[in-house]
Amino acid sequence: REDAWAAFIPIYNTIVMVDIIKKPIWWFIMLLIPFVNIIFGIMMADRLARFFGKDTLMTVVLVLFPYIGLPVLAFGDAVYNPNALPDDRNKI
Repeated sequence: REDAWAAFIPIYNTIVMVDIIKKPIWWFIMLLIPFVNIIFGIMMADRLARFFGKDTLMTVVLVLFPYIGLPVLAFGDAVYNPNALPDDRNKI
């Protein structure tokens, strides 16, 4: 469980997101590289959706409409399961 204030601090909120989806810190560095950040952003959204027990539709919502998708995960009926192991599509 992360502190809510971390969501409002630029850059740090992305570092916390990388920690939430259980990926190494170099993923944050990859988000700083143009065009590579698009791929890693989509993979992060997919992984986040899977940790909340959601499917590919939620991944699409998180990528296209993050200001709608993130509050839905935060305030909806989805429950974060830190022990969930998403399928092996994200080997990186």
